[in-house]
Amino acid sequence: MLALFGTRVVSLIVPLITIPFLARALHPEEFGKAIAAQSFGILLSVLVEYGFNISATREIAVSRENKPRMTETLQHVYGAKTMLSVVGGLVFMLVGMNYKVFGGDICYPIFSVLYGIALGCYPIWFFQGIDRLPRFSMIELTSKIVAGFLIILLARTFGTGLLVIIIYALSSVVTLVISSLLIMREGFVFSLKPDLRHTLSALKLGWQMFIFRASVSLYSTVTPLILGTIVNPSAVALYGNADKVNRLSLEGFSALTAIVFPRVSRLLQEDAPAARNAVRKILDVGILLGLLIAVVIWFFAPEIIHLILGEKYHSAVPVLRILALSIPFLVMSNILGLQWMIANGHDRQFNSIIISASVLNMILIYPVAFYWSLKGAAFLSVTTEIFIVICMVSYVSQKSISLWRRAQ
Repeated sequence: MLALFGTRVVSLIVPLITIPFLARALHPEEFGKAIAAQSFGILLSVLVEYGFNISATREIAVSRENKPRMTETLQHVYGAKTMLSVVGGLVFMLVGMNYKVFGGDICYPIFSVLYGIALGCYPIWFFQGIDRLPRFSMIELTSKIVAGFLIILLARTFGTGLLVIIIYALSSVVTLVISSLLIMREGFVFSLKPDLRHTLSALKLGWQMFIFRASVSLYSTVTPLILGTIVNPSAVALYGNADKVNRLSLEGFSALTAIVFPRVSRLLQEDAPAARNAVRKILDVGILLGLLIAVVIWFFAPEIIHLILGEKYHSAVPVLRILALSIPFLVMSNILGLQWMIANGHDRQFNSIIISASVLNMILIYPVAFYWSLKGAAFLSVTTEIFIVICMVSYVSQKSISLWRRAQ
C-alpha cells in the first residue's frame, strides 16, 4: 500500500503542475476545448472499460491459483473490449464532429476517441486482481510524467487545446502497449479477435458494473459538456477545473480503496466477520479524512484556485467550495458501494441506487444549469452524492450485509 500510495502522490504532481501551466498558457476557450475533449475520451473509456475494472478484478482475484482460468478471462475481456472499441469509436466520432464546442475541428474527436479507447483498454483490473497494482501504476506514472513534460514544453508555443488531447492520447497508447506486453511476458496469451460466444460471456460478466460506471459518468463527466452547450465553452474550463481540483484531493484515498476491494472479496469467502470489521474501520477513517479535506478546501478555496489556475479563474472559487461539500459523501459511497455492496455480490441493488441518482441528475441538470449556471450545477452534484449515500446506508442497515450487525 505504501508503494502504491507513493506512486499516487507523485502522479498528483503532474496535474498540479500542468493544470496551472495550461490555465495561464491557454485562453479559457481553448482550455475548455481541451477539457471537453478529455471528457469525451473518458466517456468512451467507460464504454470500452465496461465495468471490467471491477467485475474482472473480482474474477482474477478469486482464481489467482488457476492460470488457465485467468487466461480465459483475459481472452474474453480483451475480445469484448475490441468490439466495444470499434462500435463506440464510430459513435463518438459522429457525436464529436457535431459538438459545437469543438467548432467543427475533426482532429478533436479523432484524438478523443483514440484517448478513450486506450484508456478503456488499460489492464489495470488484471494487475489489481493479482495484487501487483504498483507495477502498472509505475508504467502509468512514467507515461504521465513524460506527457506533462511535453505539455509544458509545447503548449505555450502552440497555444491550442488540441495539443493537450494529442499528448494525452499518445501517452495512454504507450501505457496500454507496455502493460499488455508485461502481461504477455508473464506467460499469458490473449487474442484481440472477438469470439461471439466468449464476447457475450464477458459482456454478461461486466454488465452490472458497466451500468454502474455509465450511470456515474452521466452525473459527473457529462456535466461539464452540458455546461459548454448551455452556457459557453469557457464554462467547461471553469466548472471542469474546479471539479478536477476537488477530485485531485481524493487521489491519495484511492490508493487505499484500490487495494481493499480484491482483498475484501477474498476475505469474505474466508472470514466474513473479519471483512466486516476491516471495512467498518476503513469507513470511519474515510469519513474523517473526507471531512478534513472538505474543510481545508472550503477555507482555502481562493488560495487554491489562484495557485493552481490563476487570477482569471477567480469565479471558480464558489464552485470549488460547493463541490468540496461532496467529498465526505464521495468517500462514503465508494466504501459502502464498491468495497462492501459489490464485494458481497449485491450488484443489482447497488446499480439501482446509482441509476436512480443519475436519472434524477440528468432530469434536473438542464433547468438548474440554465437558471443558476455553474453554482446550480455544483449544488446539484452535491445533492446527488447525498442522495446516493442515504440510499446506501438505508440498504446496508436493513439487510444481512449490514456493516453494523454484531457477529453471531
